[in-house]
Amino acid sequence: MQLDNPLHLAAHPQPLDSVTLYSSPLIIPVTGPVVLNGAIAVSGSRVVHVGTRQWVLDALKHDMAANGRIVEHHWDGIITPGLINAHTHLQYTNMAEVGRGTYDRFRAWELGFNEVYEKLQETRPWKESSYQGARMMVEAGTTAAADIVTDPEAAGALASQGMHGIAYWEVMGWHNDDWKTDGIAELISNLGHMHHEGLPSIGISPHAPYTLETEPFVDLPDIARQLDMRLHIHLSETPIEAGDHESMLTTYSAADWRDGQWDSYKQLKAAGKGASAIQFVDQLGSLGPDVHIAHGVWADAEDRRILR
Repeated sequence: MQLDNPLHLAAHPQPLDSVTLYSSPLIIPVTGPVVLNGAIAVSGSRVVHVGTRQWVLDALKHDMAANGRIVEHHWDGIITPGLINAHTHLQYTNMAEVGRGTYDRFRAWELGFNEVYEKLQETRPWKESSYQGARMMVEAGTTAAADIVTDPEAAGALASQGMHGIAYWEVMGWHNDDWKTDGIAELISNLGHMHHEGLPSIGISPHAPYTLETEPFVDLPDIARQLDMRLHIHLSETPIEAGDHESMLTTYSAADWRDGQWDSYKQLKAAGKGASAIQFVDQLGSLGPDVHIAHGVWADAEDRRILR
């Protein structure tokens, strides 16, 4: 007996006039067991049945209008939900030469990246580059992404291919003083520009503790939550963001850094404090369930506990 698949949805209140049937030798629903010789029935933009091809056809007999039509497309391969890229910079698609380089440390990569980026800033090909990257994603089976937008020309990349996901405006390079006088106003202006790009959703990406001082990390979560936006931070990406294990026992739980008035994480590290970047931004109130981080490679057990 063919049991109703967990992905089977309730029948439409009205009989279906037209259904497209996508069938293949193998369907991988991800949220349920794989289906051999399966099919997916779609009405409009809604999946109405997933299961073996024969079971789906039998189920549709009860759903179709008297003159309803079923059009089948058979794929000689695998059908699976679109992939998700949880962190990407689509505007840098045309900077592939950076990725082909060899670097002995993060700083060397950073310098190589900056050299190529500054060269391209002369012509600002970010729209074409980001659109190309989005198209490459879709062609490779990725249909949703968290895309970091650094230059406004690249804001419409996800929308250009009808992708799902969130385009995050990147906030970086601000000091505490100019953030208050100029940074917030510039952020709101850029978010307004992105709003008109027809994007699936918009978010804010405070770049990293090594490119932003303290005030932006305090303000941005409040701004994002007032605008009902998610946050996406590059965190624990570099060696400088790792905690100092030798001093952790004496500094992480001590008030000498937690109650200090630090202008930046760099200042804290220069003072010899052993807190990691994750611990620092957590104390600033920058982390929460509406935040996801990129990288996290310099995270110890305490950092992972905080993130959990």
